[in-house]
Amino acid sequence: MVSVHLDVVRRASTLHQILEGRVPFKGGPTGFRTTSAIDQVVRGPQKEWIEAIEQIATDKYPAWRELLQCEGRRLPPEMCRELELPSALAARKRSLTEFFLHWLGASCEPAAVDFAINKLDASLEFANFVLREFLMSNYSVEKHASDVYDQFQLRYLAVDRFIIVTDDSDLTKRNVRSSQADRILTFEQFLRTL
Repeated sequence: MVSVHLDVVRRASTLHQILEGRVPFKGGPTGFRTTSAIDQVVRGPQKEWIEAIEQIATDKYPAWRELLQCEGRRLPPEMCRELELPSALAARKRSLTEFFLHWLGASCEPAAVDFAINKLDASLEFANFVLREFLMSNYSVEKHASDVYDQFQLRYLAVDRFIIVTDDSDLTKRNVRSSQADRILTFEQFLRTL
């Protein structure tokens, strides 16, 4: 459905032409009254991202919603300290990678997980940052729902020859501990490499 919508958009001269159903297309003029299908495609991953983060919080501490309402945080202080341990970070990266590989239908054998952790390090570091902020503070995933797309983009770094050029300084800050951090460049840094 999205493919058809994009074909219609690509053939249209104006938004007005789309909304009036006057776009030349296979079988005659067409268009659509709303952009709801594209909105659903954009909002789908955002909704899944929010649900996944909330589920991780629920698995970690089922009463997080009540604690957030009463105290403005999702985890008790002693649990927050545990989240900062290097072993906790490594365990979360492993867990996130296993989930991702399972979702893809790929092998979750230890060697495959280790390989994927190495290739997806920036994406995992970013996801860990969001999880840490969400669990330890009043970080709103709804207000930062577009983070899911930042995380998707960071997966391109799995290909060693790729870099990411961004104007989002938060993206570089959130990945400072990643082994792929040197491949996330501001526009100015990128220009200096030319």
